[in-house]
Amino acid sequence: MHPVTRITSLASIAILMAPPALAQCDWQRVDSPNPGDYANSFADAHAADADGSPLYALLLADNTAAFGNPLDYLVYRRDAGDWVALPPPGRGSLDTIPQYFGIHVDEQDRVFIFGTEDFDEPSLQADPTITMYDGFWREPVTINLGIIFGLPTFQRGGEIHAMDTAPDGTMFAVGKATGHARTDDGNIPLFMINRGGEWVELVPETMDFPGALDPSTILTDVRAFAADDVWAVGAHGRNDDTGLDAGGLILHWNGSEITIVEDPRTGGEFEGFPLEKMDAMGPNNIIAVGGYVFDGTSAIAHYDGTEWTRVDSPVDDTFLDVAFDEDGTAWATPFAAHPEIAFFDGSSWSARPAPRPEDFLNTLATDGDGAVWLLGQDTDFDSASLVLDCDACPADFNGDGDLDVFDFLAFQNAFDAGDPSADLTGDGVLDIFDFLAFQNAFDAGCE
Repeated sequence: MHPVTRITSLASIAILMAPPALAQCDWQRVDSPNPGDYANSFADAHAADADGSPLYALLLADNTAAFGNPLDYLVYRRDAGDWVALPPPGRGSLDTIPQYFGIHVDEQDRVFIFGTEDFDEPSLQADPTITMYDGFWREPVTINLGIIFGLPTFQRGGEIHAMDTAPDGTMFAVGKATGHARTDDGNIPLFMINRGGEWVELVPETMDFPGALDPSTILTDVRAFAADDVWAVGAHGRNDDTGLDAGGLILHWNGSEITIVEDPRTGGEFEGFPLEKMDAMGPNNIIAVGGYVFDGTSAIAHYDGTEWTRVDSPVDDTFLDVAFDEDGTAWATPFAAHPEIAFFDGSSWSARPAPRPEDFLNTLATDGDGAVWLLGQDTDFDSASLVLDCDACPADFNGDGDLDVFDFLAFQNAFDAGDPSADLTGDGVLDIFDFLAFQNAFDAGCE
């Protein structure tokens, strides 16, 4: 049977059984920069909260085939439909290029990248480092964390994994640091504030954290809704005198003190469920995601303005990032190449087919126009960027701008191959309703 005849016949069989039409949003791949000869990968992306603000992305470029060599860190801005390179950040007066973990953009369109001082040094012996671009790259700032209690010659070190800026301009940075030796914590969460001058640690020297000597105790993301309303999430390590497993850690700054809001030593839902990233529609609607990479634990947490609650995950894998769309829906992307991506419709989570299940798409971000971006690396070791396009025409299945028999053939081939792109109803199943959805879209045409 001719594919066109087959689709039409199947559509007519299902017309009386058709489910309600769903809004059609498709992940569209866009061209990405690939300056290195060997491997390129987007590591993080961020846009200021202001309407129309561009998306900035941190790119890791590896120019040789040798593993373990220092990477080139490059920053790109999504501008006028293209990726535009900023000048390379360089190392300033430092001996080596710092190791950068993320990027942040404030309301003044200043770009910050941050990490730790020396790629060749163990992170907890080097200083946390930040550099800023406001038309040109500033000298990288290394932050002296002081000395370990009782050991005046032993310098503490650390690294920054996330930054955010409160509406009044107060900046916050989080990560991990060497402990003060006043507790049994070998390292502690790093939580710092900058009110326009120096960076100051907020964690008291005597504050004890779960995890003890395990080096995996860390804060990995922060959201500053106000200078006195700041949330940070992360993980605590396995080793503790209570015998706790690794798990999630949630801290809050109220303008005067830090509180451990979720601490499994006193009960809670996050033992065994570390957290990695978060996004929010406001201070009373926050989603955090994560999991434990080594056993595939998957974690989703929600804050409703009153309490944090762990939510069952529809995807059996660790999440690395989450982003809200402007309509209140959200997406969470797994740690590695995975056949599914998690979707939140505003009330519940479900698994959706991954747009490119073979690729390592680990970073989510929303730009100033409200578009959601999914970034990472493809199977050719090239950087990959996709944008969620809710104005796409599902009937133009081959993307050539014309509606014709070749779209029928392309859809038929995708369906027969089990390609998730043929799941036009978005229910995770390839069936007669996808044929019907395609037929209806084709009949309706594209504007």
